[in-house]
Amino acid sequence: MPFFRDEATCLKFAAVVLLTYYFVMDCVMLKTFMGTDLVQSSRGGDPNELFSPFKHLSVKALICDHTTQYIIGPSAEYFDAFTHFSTVFYFISPNMISFFHLFLAMVCFRLVSSEDLQTRRMGVLLFEFRSWLDSLDGVVYRSHSNTKGVFQSARSTMGYYVDIFSDLLGGVFLMFGVLYYLFKRFDPAKQSQLPWKSSEAGAIANSGMGGAATAYTKKQLLWKCLCWGVAVAFAGKFWDNMIDDFKHIYETPLADPHMAALQFESCHSITNIVFMWVWRLVEGQAMLQYILLAIYLDKIWEFLNLVQYLAASVIISLYIISILYARHMRALLQM
Repeated sequence: MPFFRDEATCLKFAAVVLLTYYFVMDCVMLKTFMGTDLVQSSRGGDPNELFSPFKHLSVKALICDHTTQYIIGPSAEYFDAFTHFSTVFYFISPNMISFFHLFLAMVCFRLVSSEDLQTRRMGVLLFEFRSWLDSLDGVVYRSHSNTKGVFQSARSTMGYYVDIFSDLLGGVFLMFGVLYYLFKRFDPAKQSQLPWKSSEAGAIANSGMGGAATAYTKKQLLWKCLCWGVAVAFAGKFWDNMIDDFKHIYETPLADPHMAALQFESCHSITNIVFMWVWRLVEGQAMLQYILLAIYLDKIWEFLNLVQYLAASVIISLYIISILYARHMRALLQM
């Protein structure tokens, strides 16, 4: 078709379709949420019912990133429902899946550090599969523990820490892959052979487009990657903390009917909805999706320059505001 005449057009079309899908799903989610009591909904339901991202809503489900909530998570749930993977292969534990997707992250390090764009894109797709396995280990855990439909972090189990450890190292391997790619891209030995005049190269370097590799040392490249890595770590940790806080506020049964009504009302307030939606955009998995997109589009250098200090600033500011808001809500509900 003439409309899909080049790769750029295809990518733009895919982006429009994906964003439209997320928007529609968010609208359905919001409509469902407005009539849902999280105290009851978060307890789960019939273990034999077919999964839906709009059933058994919990704080964790409401502030999960769009890709996990609407694509990765449902596909893992449906895979298990139709193949009975968790029961047929009962000997495969969630921890085994976690260690395997950690191994895949190590492979992604090799692919993402390649100078070939197509190889880096293969690394992106493999990392997305790793993320799918990260959701599958949760599906298997809920199946083995008879807690289907209960989307909560089992903080008291060893599996929780194995999952956190695997996710953390997975992100580290991805960022080291990006770092090694930048080392190759800005290798002075290679750049000295480029037909740029020094004045032209300096102008490009000052514009932030990364044309002159001689303007950046390995320490500078490491600092740029480290800034993003710290931002992702903050996003993951702070998001997990806010799940715990909001869960205590909105999923705890209150004996006083007046307080229970106030809890329901505040949970569905515009302020709370905005807080939850913004956290969906900046949680750890969402941040990984952003850098994967930048790698796929071959815009990783431009992306790192854009978010070097912005990302951490936004996340820290949001976390501080969220802490103050949670403290206000606990006082309001007399918790």
